[in-house]
Amino acid sequence: RIVRGMLESQVTTTRGTSYAFRNAAKAAREVLVVHPLNTRYELLEPAQADERTNDDYRFKLTLAAGEEREFQVREQRVHTQTVALLDGSFDAAALIRTDAALSEPLRVALAKMAELQGELASAESERDLASSEIDVLVAEQERVRDNLGAATRGTQLAERLLGKLNEQETAIEDLQKRRQAAVVRAEGARKALQDYIATLDVGG
Repeated sequence: RIVRGMLESQVTTTRGTSYAFRNAAKAAREVLVVHPLNTRYELLEPAQADERTNDDYRFKLTLAAGEEREFQVREQRVHTQTVALLDGSFDAAALIRTDAALSEPLRVALAKMAELQGELASAESERDLASSEIDVLVAEQERVRDNLGAATRGTQLAERLLGKLNEQETAIEDLQKRRQAAVVRAEGARKALQDYIATLDVGG
């Protein structure tokens, strides 16, 4: 379920331990299996122990002469796992793909959330790409300025370098506008995502 911006899910963990026995004697034998008790786990198989102490389960077995037997103890733990939906690492689309047990209301809510996350990721990617391209151009400008400083003023080389600087400056200005637009878009997408999550109250 989803409530107050948190996704709560029931997680079931099952574990098993096998004990192998062989009675080499010519007569039946009694065997006592002592299995550690963990209060976080519930006993599944066998349904109950013959004895239970604070530290272990005890199972009594009777092995016929020459009998070989495997004795299985299975335990289960059910606990609640909570995930903050606004956590940057939470991927709604990935959860939809991997969890076939999601209820239809949860699947619909998460699909909308995945759409909003995608819009935010797209805006942030555009912002970061523009910043990266600006950094490249700024570094290139430094190289051009160094070359211009070494060139004789008024020569074709100096004029070409000046023209290159002007082109780079224009490109940087365009990228800065693109980056700012992406920043605004990202802020809007983030708010839309936060507002949507705040309204969610979906049962499991």
